[in-house]
Amino acid sequence: MLKPHSYMRSSSQQIFFLVTVILCHCIYYTDAQKVPKKKHGDDIKKESSSHLTETEQIKFTTLYFNGSKEKILGNYDQAASLYSQCIRINPKSASAMYELAGVYKEQGKYSDALYFARRASNLEPGNKWFLLLLAECYLNNNLFGNAAGVYEGLTKIYPYDLEFYDRWVNTLLQMGKLLDAIKVYDIVEKKFGVREEITLQKQRIYIKLGKLDKAVDEINRLMRANPREVRYYELLSDLYRANSMFDKALETLNRIPEIDPANGNVHLKLADLYRSSGKINNALEELKIAFSRPDIDLSLKMGHLMSLHLFTELNRDYKPQLLELTKILVETHPDEARSHAIYGDYLLRERNLEDAISHYAKAIELDKNAFGVWNQLVLTLTDLKQYDELYRTTLSAIELFPTQPVFYLFNGIAAIQKKQYKEAIDVINNGLKLVVDNNALLELFYSNLGDAYYQMGLHAASDSAYDKTLQINPENAYVLNNYSYYLSIRKQKLEKAEKMSKKANELDPDNSAFQDTYGWILYGIGRFEDAKVWMEKAIESGGNGNGVILEHYGDVLFQLGEKEKAMEQWQKAKESGRHSPQLPEKIIEKKIIE
Repeated sequence: MLKPHSYMRSSSQQIFFLVTVILCHCIYYTDAQKVPKKKHGDDIKKESSSHLTETEQIKFTTLYFNGSKEKILGNYDQAASLYSQCIRINPKSASAMYELAGVYKEQGKYSDALYFARRASNLEPGNKWFLLLLAECYLNNNLFGNAAGVYEGLTKIYPYDLEFYDRWVNTLLQMGKLLDAIKVYDIVEKKFGVREEITLQKQRIYIKLGKLDKAVDEINRLMRANPREVRYYELLSDLYRANSMFDKALETLNRIPEIDPANGNVHLKLADLYRSSGKINNALEELKIAFSRPDIDLSLKMGHLMSLHLFTELNRDYKPQLLELTKILVETHPDEARSHAIYGDYLLRERNLEDAISHYAKAIELDKNAFGVWNQLVLTLTDLKQYDELYRTTLSAIELFPTQPVFYLFNGIAAIQKKQYKEAIDVINNGLKLVVDNNALLELFYSNLGDAYYQMGLHAASDSAYDKTLQINPENAYVLNNYSYYLSIRKQKLEKAEKMSKKANELDPDNSAFQDTYGWILYGIGRFEDAKVWMEKAIESGGNGNGVILEHYGDVLFQLGEKEKAMEQWQKAKESGRHSPQLPEKIIEKKIIE
């Protein structure tokens, strides 16, 4: 049996062979792409064998192999050390210098990387991979001119490899040498013919140089090469438009229908162009054509509508035309929920609430999951005070969106208006549990809950709900007024009621209902003269036809001894049809009836 030591010594040639075979499969990575290294295995052996001993060859190859392994593992310090040792063994190893340059580049040691990249390229001037690394090292050291020279040289060696022309141009552009970049593109076009990406890049460069005529020429070249390509006409039109040459832009766009009669999108572009040049009526006519074509994507049309919406907010004379466009949208896309929804929005804006509701309902029929449309429908029904329909609609919405509290709120509001107070309390409390981090919504829940509890005669619960509302928003004038009024009727906490009512009037100083509340509270605490002042304010603010205010005013006058005037106000209150149950008896008895 052979000893291990003698085996290794007698098998040194086999080990060398195995190592070099493994190295043949190593891969070097540049920043831009995955690139096979030029020198591997036998190449490395040939590179060194002429002047290295067998021992040096084995040591060199082992170090090189280990360096490649550490590089792949990302251990760049170890790799650099191992490649450096290779160079000390063989100072003419271009491969080792190339690898060391690559490692230094990865470490950000750009000056060291450049030094070894230069040495590798000097040893093998025509090696493509060495030259690519050298150019990258020049770029890392901000030596753009040198990098451009390397790329130019590569185009001479490989005249039909577009990558090198591309790198050369990009370097020239980084240097700001725009005209030189165009010259390179001209060379490419002579070799490869007109290419869209190159022509468009030339066009952009000419625009930067302020040479509009040259930029136009470049697009015209594309159009001559492919006269039926609509994109080029659009591109040329955009170029004219960007330079305020609207007539030429229009002329160019108007050529598209001749080339492609089925192209409907051109009408959207024409509308944009007309609008940019201030020809709004022309723009609207083009939009009518576009909107009446079902082949044009609805999303594109809606984008134009939204843009036009902002315009009409400032130019209201065009609102009827905008409404007409939304109507065309519905007629062209009758089975699209979005068309009905947006038409509903514009009808709502015009305060055509009934028709808006109709189209919101149609949108929901087409897409029951359109939460935003449900929300708009609910708000519009509330605005119209259609509480029966609001009640039914919100019940359906709750089934579809059981975690959305807003529908519970409006169902509760509808129930209150239908005098279904117990049901209102239940549904509002259910929705209340779903409100998260939304004080504005909580405020609405508690204020309506307070109203429902009050109507049920649950005063403690009602007061608690109102207190919670005011904790969220101490300036909720509606709650300040109602809460204080209900306290005054019960003749409870009148000092608190007086403060709340006073604040409500400060927040909304010309509200006759608020003024009446404050006057009635002052009446309750015996401040009749002050109460008279506030009752008269309420009447002047529009309360002259309100029976409740007139009856209160009569009560105040009676307490001040002005009984005939009191009788006059009571009689007016009776004629209004809205008053307390005690009013007829007051008139008969000619006195206050509690």
